[in-house]
Amino acid sequence: MIQASNYRIEQDGNCYSIFLDDLLFGTIEEDSSKVWFLTIRATAEYFSICKKRLVNSAYEIKDLVTDKEIGSIAVPLLFSFYSTITFISVEDLKFNWVVHNFFSLHWEWQLSGTSIVEAIEDIVQKSNSGMLHVSTMHPKLPHFIILGIFLSIRRKQKLTLGLYNFTSKILHGYKAQKHIQ
Repeated sequence: MIQASNYRIEQDGNCYSIFLDDLLFGTIEEDSSKVWFLTIRATAEYFSICKKRLVNSAYEIKDLVTDKEIGSIAVPLLFSFYSTITFISVEDLKFNWVVHNFFSLHWEWQLSGTSIVEAIEDIVQKSNSGMLHVSTMHPKLPHFIILGIFLSIRRKQKLTLGLYNFTSKILHGYKAQKHIQ
């Protein structure tokens, strides 16, 4: 069974709002201490993502309600140039985030080579929008969607040396200014 949804990402400062079929799905927000907070509205789940150590580039993912670690993402040192990143859940399952092009415009989560969810960004729209294709229903599907978008944003930030946020803020300010007039 394949299910498709349109997605759109709106940025306001360090907060990204993710919309699926024009309904708010969740948010990704970076605080001043470089900790990321992820919220999934549909399931009322709240997570934090932070680096475990400075040298090791693994991210720890914690459930903020239970204060328990739910998994970690092993991010290679040269994250921008790798096409596969591994998420290891507490249940010792290994999921792979696979990037199909250099700029993270097409990515998917896989378990044992089987696609769970795939995202393809629509660069013609120029508004951080695209399509999500769900191929396998998985109990943690909302986690994969928001974590995939998080990794895509982080990769774009690294590839552009931070200009991804800068250009998004300029475009957002331009749209807001145009909306006021």
